[in-house]
Amino acid sequence: MKLLYREILMVMKIYLREKQQIFWVFVVPLLLLLILGFTMNNSNDMQYSMGVVDRDGFELNYVDFLMPGLIGFSLLFTSLSSMAGSLVYARQQRILRRLTVTPLPKSVFISSWIIFLYVVIILMALFLIMVSRLVFDVQMKGGILSVLVVLTVGSLTFLAFGVALGARIRKIKTATSISQILLISITFLSGVFFPLHMLPGFLEFLVEFIPLTHFINAMRAVFNYGSPLSSIWYELSVLFAWMVACFLIALKTFCWN
Repeated sequence: MKLLYREILMVMKIYLREKQQIFWVFVVPLLLLLILGFTMNNSNDMQYSMGVVDRDGFELNYVDFLMPGLIGFSLLFTSLSSMAGSLVYARQQRILRRLTVTPLPKSVFISSWIIFLYVVIILMALFLIMVSRLVFDVQMKGGILSVLVVLTVGSLTFLAFGVALGARIRKIKTATSISQILLISITFLSGVFFPLHMLPGFLEFLVEFIPLTHFINAMRAVFNYGSPLSSIWYELSVLFAWMVACFLIALKTFCWN
């Protein structure tokens, strides 16, 4: 445990040196929240076309609808850039290769990144929720425990996805290009910024295969409507299945050299 704790501290020092990482993880979601919130939240047209009505007839304004999607977007970006990107960078700089001749277990190295980035994701989500409450009076209908459960399952799922993605890529430019393509396409198809029913019909079948879709659906259920965890068992099961699959792929394909 002491070794893991020291490695987490080392990861934190490395992460805090990269100012761009902090900017993308915290500042960009904040700017999106403020820009979209002030632009669309008071628009009657947008509220009519993008407002969401649940099965009980409860209508959401745009910022209420946006918040779970924005948390999901930030989670995905952190996993792709910070998790996958950091592994590829360490491989390209031969850091991973040097680890093979040190007493540091490889599992501790990867676990330290997962634990640290999980904390970053939790802080990011709490930061967005606090700002949305202060600026737009967004109300979190569900309990904080339910929100944390969904956020934890989603975080571990996408961090596992990041490990699997960075398992064999050797060049940081390649990892960046792949991450950008995945970020844009997954965000577009997962209902981050608009309801899924607005997608073209031929794309709807793809939605069920995207883990971010299920995370956002689960988060909106507990965050916007206060639904119990038992009502989102399917979404949590899909995320858990993705998590296990990604970790198995990473274990099978991970390359240290």
